[in-house]
Order: sequence, then structure tokens, then C-alpha cells
Amino acid sequence: MDTGVTRRGLLCSVGTGAAAAAAGAAPAVRAQTDGEWPTYAYDAANSGYAPDATGPRQDVGGEWRVDLGRGVSSSPAVVDGTVYVGSDDTNLYALSASDGAEEWRFETGDRVTSSPAVVDGTVYVGSNDGNVYAVDATNGTEVWTVETDAQIVASPTVVDGTVYIGSRDDSVYAIDAADGTEEWTVETDNDVSATPAVVDGTVYVGSEDSTLYALNAADGTEQWQVDTAGQITAAPVVSDDGETVYAGDLAGVLYAVDVEAGEPDWAVTTGGPIVASPAVDPETVVVGSRDGSVYALSVAGGDERWSFDTGRQVVGSPVIAGSVVYVGSQSRAMFGLLETDGSRLWRFDTDGLITASPAVLDGTVFVGAGDGSFFALREGARLPTTETPTPAGPDGGSSLLSLLILPAAIVTFVTVLLGVGYAAYRAGLFDPIEEAAPDPPETPAGNDDSSDDESNGADGTDSVEGEDSFPIWSVVIDDVIERAGESRRTATEDLLITKHVDSDTFERPMVAYEIESLWTDPVNVRLTEPLGDSSVTDESIGRLAEGWRVEGDRLVFRRSIDAEGTTRTIVARGDLSPDDMEQLLSQPSVSVYTLDRD
Repeated sequence: MDTGVTRRGLLCSVGTGAAAAAAGAAPAVRAQTDGEWPTYAYDAANSGYAPDATGPRQDVGGEWRVDLGRGVSSSPAVVDGTVYVGSDDTNLYALSASDGAEEWRFETGDRVTSSPAVVDGTVYVGSNDGNVYAVDATNGTEVWTVETDAQIVASPTVVDGTVYIGSRDDSVYAIDAADGTEEWTVETDNDVSATPAVVDGTVYVGSEDSTLYALNAADGTEQWQVDTAGQITAAPVVSDDGETVYAGDLAGVLYAVDVEAGEPDWAVTTGGPIVASPAVDPETVVVGSRDGSVYALSVAGGDERWSFDTGRQVVGSPVIAGSVVYVGSQSRAMFGLLETDGSRLWRFDTDGLITASPAVLDGTVFVGAGDGSFFALREGARLPTTETPTPAGPDGGSSLLSLLILPAAIVTFVTVLLGVGYAAYRAGLFDPIEEAAPDPPETPAGNDDSSDDESNGADGTDSVEGEDSFPIWSVVIDDVIERAGESRRTATEDLLITKHVDSDTFERPMVAYEIESLWTDPVNVRLTEPLGDSSVTDESIGRLAEGWRVEGDRLVFRRSIDAEGTTRTIVARGDLSPDDMEQLLSQPSVSVYTLDRD
């Protein structure tokens, strides 16, 4: 954006924009939201501060748990006894706050990582399909849809009849909440993944062009901009008095910016990128960092009051309810911390990474996890523990898993033979004697090694070598990638996953995966794909090599990946047809575990 503003240095060579806001602006006025949590981070200021909300303080357990199909990184809204939350399975869900019973679901065209906002009986949410949706809160019917030109991972902020939201098409949109009419659009120089804060007629929003913008809420004209040391993906937060906006960036710097002057009052650097918004009460700023810690800083000058080490990266925004800080981390745990000194009150462990911000009210914490679980946590609650039955095979006796997992030595031999056969087939060596050609690789063949199937990684998942252990599979994967009619790349959990689908060569679609890790430590990765046919049999899905297995109604792949490493694998999807291209290309549910997991 061209502003013509002057700049000066401040900490880490940060430039600031000159002020254009009018002097003497009135203090912030916020709608009271007692008894509900209607939007991301509680209010339109993204404050994450609910002084009158009550949450659990001790002996915390699960009141109920529901499975939302795939990972949950959407933060919930809770209004009138209903929880609204998005899922990676492409749906927006409405659940009963009392027991988790599904009231309705609304399907979008892609993952819903955006957090819903509920205003006047309408739910507003973005989707990775690039659309902004308005949905009737009572029955889940569509009210209107507005299309942008790229994915929407930011959450909507709804103020005075206008929906403000960012898109990865580099733009910030203002949309009429009643009918979806576009009021204005402002283009930045990179993706807008951050949720806007809207206070006193000003929209504060960060962009991945490393800039914090202040825009006039009525027409989008720029009031000022502040250049930051790194890209901004976290939502900015406006203080309770409306005088300061706080924003973190990927360089690990948290800025406190004077809203009138458009200049930072102070800046503090943490030990890792800041990808989630802070929670701000009148005296304290609480922010998480990918260095694994939660920091409490003085609003006056940024002085550290306390810090708490969660053990893993903090990518979900903390919230403050009463005198307790609630925050999750990639340690697969939710924490309750005393706001005054950061001492731990409780910890609740899950099976998935927690990347979402919780909602807290009526003594309950509502939060989702990366394994698709969504929880309501309360004092003294205990989820029932049930033993998961072993799925029966087609004959009702032996499990499908036991039928499909071959001894490692046999798998190695078979997969190499099949790989040679497939590569030779694709090379045309069998054309003169087609009737003698071996069957193409019908098995969902992962990239095998010679380790025993019971030899697992530190977290109980299989530790499997990459496809380079068997060079022939590199040829096979290269061939599938070359002949793939469709490919799709997605990013989640600090992994870049590219799927290549060859649906023409054989009767069964072949899917090749390239998985690139951005983690600086070795990790175990689990990919989960839903089976397309619930009545799948041994014959239709084929035999499984190490790394891939059937678990209930899902196909699961596990592998360890080196720090910042890449692995590849391949699977034949006998449960799907070439007509199921969207499911073949859809992003799998992903869980990541560090190898030094306790």
C-alpha cells in the first residue's frame, strides 16, 4: 500500500508509520458478552479477556468429547447454549454445550480453520475454499456467501452490521452482514491471515507483508501503518482503554503501538515466532511463543512478570477468564495458569496438538485438538474410558489389521517385486508379453523397511525409514508423480504435504505423497485418511505394508521424519474410484509428535 509516510528506527530496525488518526479519540466501548463467547478471542478487540467468565481451577477433566472427523484448529464460539466450531473435515458444527450433541452441520468446500462469529442469530465464518459464509444459527441454512480469490484462514469480526475479514488473496474485506454486499476492499502486499480487531471506528489488521495497518472502518482508508521485523499472522489486540494495539510477528517480536500516534511504545522479543494473538487485561499482556513459553508482560513497558514453559510450541492464543490464563500447546495439553504468577493450576492431556484458542464460560473450557477431538472440560469431570474393540475381518473373526499387516521380511520382498513390476510395466517392458505381466501394485504400499512392525518410535508410533531405503520405490513414486492428473499442496502442523493422484493408469487410483517437515527437531508424523467405502474388504483395499494400516474406518500412515527433512510414500486407494478425485486430493488429518515425547 502506498502511504508516503515517514519511518524511524525502533528495536530490530522496525519502522513506524506517521499518525493519521484524529487526536482525542474516545475510549473504546465494547458490547457486553456476559454468559457467552460470541467470537474469536471473546470480543471485537480480540482481547481474549473475559473478567466475568468463570472457568475451572482445579481437578479438571473431560465433561464430554466428540469426534469432528479431522483436526480442529478453529476456535469455538458459544452462544445461547450452543457451541459453534469449524473442522478440517470441511464442516461448521453446532453442538449442544451441555453434552456435545450435534444440532446441525454446514458443509463448505474445504477445511474450516477460521473461527466463527455469532451475531444476532447468524454465524459468520470463512473457509479454505475462499468463501465467507453467513449461516442461520438455529438450523444451519445458508444466508449468503461471498467469494474471495484465495483461502480464508482468518476469522471474521462483526461490528455494527459489517463483517471484517482477511483473505490470502492479500486483501481485507468489509461486507454487509445482512446481505453479503461488499462495502470496501483494501489490498496489502501479501496474505492476510490475521483476524482484524475493530474498535472505535478503526480496523487494525496485520499482513504477511510485515505491516500492521490501521484502517477507517467506514471506507477502508488508511490511517497509519507500522512496519514490523517479521510477517504478521496473529490477530492484533486492542487494550481495554482503546489506547494501545498489541501485535506479534514471526520474528518473535511483540509490539505495543500507540493507536493515536501510530508508533510503538515498546517492543519485546521472545525466543520464537509469535503466531497467535496475546490476551490483554488492564495490567498484563499474556502471549505465547513458538519457543514453547507463555509470557506475562506489563502493559506499561513490556517488563516480564513471569513465564511458563509448556514444553512445546504455543500456536494457540491464550485467554484470561477471571484470574486464570487458559492456553494450549503442541505438547498436546491444555493448561490453566494463575494469572498473578504463572503457577500451574492444572493440565489436561489430549491425543492431538492444540492449535486453537479456547472459549471459557459457565465453569467450562471448550477447545478442539489436532486429532479431531473437541472437548468440554470442567472441574471434577471424567470422561468414560472404554476399550476400543478390535475391528472384525470379513469373516467376523480375525481383525482386518491382522490380515493386512504382513511380516516385515515378506513385505520387503513383495513390495520390491511389485515395485520392479510396476516400474517395468510403466517403462513398456511388458508390452510384447502383456499376458505374462505381474499385477500392478494393488496394495496400499507404504515405503517399507526391514524393521519389525512391533518396533515403534518413542511415542508408540511406527518409526519407519523413507522410501530411499528401497530405491525402486523412488522410481515408482517418481512415475506416479509424473503421470499424476491432479496434484494439491497444503500446509498444516508445520508440514508441507503434496498429494499426486494417478487415476488413469490402473483400475485403482494411486496416490503419492511428498511430506516436507519444517520442524527443527525429528518428529513422528501420522496421516489419517477416511476410507471411502465403509464396507471395504481385504480384497478391495489390498494388503498393507509397514507405515500404512487400516484402523477402524480410516487408513493411517505413520513415519518418523528428520529435522527439516522430507519423506515420500505411495498408496493404492482401492476404496475409492477415479470419480472421487476431491476426496483423493483432500488434506489428510495430521498429528505430529516429537521423538523425545515423554
